[in-house]
Amino acid sequence: MRQQELGIKDEGRWNFRPFMDGVPQGWTPMEGEEAIAQALRGTGAQKKIAEMGVQVIAMLLGKNERYGNAALDPVKVFAKELTAADKIRIRLDDKISRLFRGESATDGERPEVDMIGYLILLLIAEYEEGDDAR
Repeated sequence: MRQQELGIKDEGRWNFRPFMDGVPQGWTPMEGEEAIAQALRGTGAQKKIAEMGVQVIAMLLGKNERYGNAALDPVKVFAKELTAADKIRIRLDDKISRLFRGESATDGERPEVDMIGYLILLLIAEYEEGDDAR
């Protein structure tokens, strides 16, 4: 039951229908993959959007592999009472704070790009925690 509420397909694909107002009626994740592939072969704004989206996904996958899924499955040594979503919100607050203070990025990372990644992770964490009403 919970998987259907979350929009998870049997093959493990996510369907984030609740907040995808611009997606055509009847859209499926496979059609989304095909639309991305088509946009990547094209030109103009849609190609740029698809390229940037793919880069963000690659960054998230790489960090997830490097850090062992720490954002969605935290160790909880010091902040045992916080959920993964709560901890992601704290990381987002930290990134926003650095941007407001004008701190330069360390080791080549850009806080705004990290924030995009954290926002994606937050959506996943909220779904997994059953807090998808936000």
